[in-house]
Amino acid sequence: MQKKGLLQFLKEIRGVLIMLKFDAHTHPIGNQIIKESILSTEQKESIENYKKRNNMPLGDPKDIATLIESSHLDRAIVLASDKPYDGSKVHIEIPNELVLKLCSNHPELLVAVSINPTKPNAAEYLDTLMEKDIERKIAACKWVPNSLMFDPSNKEHINFYRRLAFWNLPVITHTGNQHFCYNPNQSYGDPELLKTPLEEGVRIIGAHCGADTGNERYFDNFVQMLKQYENLYTDTSAMIGTTRKPEQLIYLFSRKDLHHKLIHGSDFPVRPKLKALKNILPEEIIYDLSLIEENPIQQDYLCKIAVGAPESCFSNFERLYNQIKRN
Repeated sequence: MQKKGLLQFLKEIRGVLIMLKFDAHTHPIGNQIIKESILSTEQKESIENYKKRNNMPLGDPKDIATLIESSHLDRAIVLASDKPYDGSKVHIEIPNELVLKLCSNHPELLVAVSINPTKPNAAEYLDTLMEKDIERKIAACKWVPNSLMFDPSNKEHINFYRRLAFWNLPVITHTGNQHFCYNPNQSYGDPELLKTPLEEGVRIIGAHCGADTGNERYFDNFVQMLKQYENLYTDTSAMIGTTRKPEQLIYLFSRKDLHHKLIHGSDFPVRPKLKALKNILPEEIIYDLSLIEENPIQQDYLCKIAVGAPESCFSNFERLYNQIKRN
């Protein structure tokens, strides 16, 4: 019996409590996605440069499914990407409908639809997506305010926030500076701007732990917000790298009072930067981790284990997913 079949058997037939392990932050950037999405010349060049600098693999949803199957994880959330609606040039748009279609035949994959709050009729569009989602593929909404060119604190978005709260749909939102999308507005990455949707009852997952090497106050403020807001969570994506400090991740792992707030994410196709761990882990452990290069999702998972991730970090998202309102 395959891994997924055994899990399903134990959970549904025998009633054994087994929590699924999630990678809640993966980006589909493969040949099919690139072919069927909108990518400006500048964004394509940015992707190519990022790929060369970081030995970054490209992968469509089917490739992400294959990596999940050969990892210790059970599910991945694949992120769509909306566009700005302020008249600025569109550098990247990966449509929700495309991502949902490409994930439809892969039970390992769920989707974070992307809806910019400034999109005309954003609330109605959200309702339509949720009402049509009979397969329960939609697991979250995805924002990158820096590249979507919107201020999360703007009260003009409250109607949309209230619809997100109605559906109990988590929002995975970028925090800190944006290092991948072309020509972002970095001021919109300040976690403090998330207080407006939080106060409207939206469940927010602040990606990258609110951390950024260029704005040290972001992380400190974000940790305080985790304590202040019951509906605020964080994901661990891209925290083993050069633009953020793994020491901040290790600090969160040490905070047992915050373990229920931590959600694992890899940020695939971004790889963990093993050199960032050279003063944290023994050389032989880092060498062993380097041997798993062919599967960045598994490599990131094992890096997180090696630096002390609690087991709950990998399964916390299942609780949020099960609380989404369905028709």
